Amino acid sequence: MSVLKMFITTVVITLPMMSRVEAKPPSIDYQWSGYEGIQKQCVQTAKKTMQEMKFTISSSTAGNQETVGYQGDYKGVIACLPDKTVVFIVAGPDYKQAELLSKRLKNNF
Repeated sequence: MSVLKMFITTVVITLPMMSRVEAKPPSIDYQWSGYEGIQKQCVQTAKKTMQEMKFTISSSTAGNQETVGYQGDYKGVIACLPDKTVVFIVAGPDYKQAELLSKRLKNNF
């Protein structure tokens, strides 16, 4: 193998490993509860709760079952399941803050 081919092969193999950035995975906390009424009302309450807590509602929210919003570096989801369970999920860089936000979503629902 020529020196040039060996150099190119080495660069092709090692460059992706050198440029790899080790990202810290997000911290996630969730809470759950039950809800009364119909699923549509649950989703409406979820949206109102997120707005009151200063989450920016995502335009890609699946309107019939969940509400997704963002607050700074944190993503929140309130999912209204058909079995009358509501799940509050928050993900972000700090676990304690994610836990605090998910509990506040639940308590304000």
